[in-house]
Amino acid sequence: MKKIISIIIAAALICAALTLVTAAADAVFEFEDREWTVLQGDFWKGEMSKEQHDAYPADKSLYCNIYAQGNAVQTSGLNIAKAGKYAVKLIYVANQGSATIQFYVDDVKIGSPVDFNNNGGWTAAQADLGTVALADGDHSVKMECTGTTATNYEAFIDKLEFTLVEEAEEGDNITFEFEDRTWTPSGDYWHEDYTNPGLPVPRALYTNLYAAGNYIENGDLTVEKSGKYSVKLVYVANQGSAKIKIYIDGNAVSDEIDFNNNGNWTKTDIGLSDVRLAAGAHTVKVELTGTSSGNTEAIFDKLVLTLLEEDKAPDTDAPGTTEPSGQDQPANPDNPKTSDGAVIAAVAALAVSVCTVIYVSKKRK
Repeated sequence: MKKIISIIIAAALICAALTLVTAAADAVFEFEDREWTVLQGDFWKGEMSKEQHDAYPADKSLYCNIYAQGNAVQTSGLNIAKAGKYAVKLIYVANQGSATIQFYVDDVKIGSPVDFNNNGGWTAAQADLGTVALADGDHSVKMECTGTTATNYEAFIDKLEFTLVEEAEEGDNITFEFEDRTWTPSGDYWHEDYTNPGLPVPRALYTNLYAAGNYIENGDLTVEKSGKYSVKLVYVANQGSAKIKIYIDGNAVSDEIDFNNNGNWTKTDIGLSDVRLAAGAHTVKVELTGTSSGNTEAIFDKLVLTLLEEDKAPDTDAPGTTEPSGQDQPANPDNPKTSDGAVIAAVAALAVSVCTVIYVSKKRK
């Protein structure tokens, strides 16, 4: 009996210790020290730190002005090591007279717009932005001004913290590289598998489809698991580029995407529509819908598909199969006497199970 009590006490202590553990973020995206691409309107950026003002509640952060509702900026550099579902937390500094900002990852909204105004002085603050499914690799972060509750559009932004709450199984991510493939064109078509020291991706497909309605198609997208997938397009925006639409198996998974950014090469990620795909080969089609700049060039990097929901395997039981009849079972099976060792093992297993449930529940909150 003493052994049983000792085990229960030890298990309780372990549970208490586990519930005090706070999981560290699996990825941290700092807003300062980054180059931001202006997608709409004007944008001013600086930095603020404790070295400048002792009362500032963050070691260092982005101090910016986004000026007007609808203005938006974007940058890359969110590095995710493991594919899966992540809880997202924004760490920022609230201040008198600040903007409201909507945050995006790969052009997918995360959370609701954050109001940076607190009608007072600098205050450390944070906001939970919900969860997002991410493939491993580099992702983009976008900020869009939705308005202001005060008199200006300033914001002090520290970082985003990403905590893995559900890891994707190995093999769930599919990367479809556009280069080094055989494409079937519908009409005139020029392409080059392109590398350049200034290109923001290691290698890409550099194309010209020449006229609206022309397209290229490839049937090498291979899926191992049937299910629902999220789809992300990674491409290189450039000065004077095409408008493009993406299809999988003949079904559009994007609206018209403008590859023009009125500047130099910029790696850009955009989330497309989720698709349900059976295991096997599928087609990818790229269609030129027009141009806003006078030419029809486009630079493609890859598609990234992440399994969101695997289809259940069909029931393989033979028709008419039934459970064994009662006569095959002992009518009154004997229950052997439980020894002290068995009691101890059962209590220990129960205690560990309780700890596991508490720990996992806390980790997934």
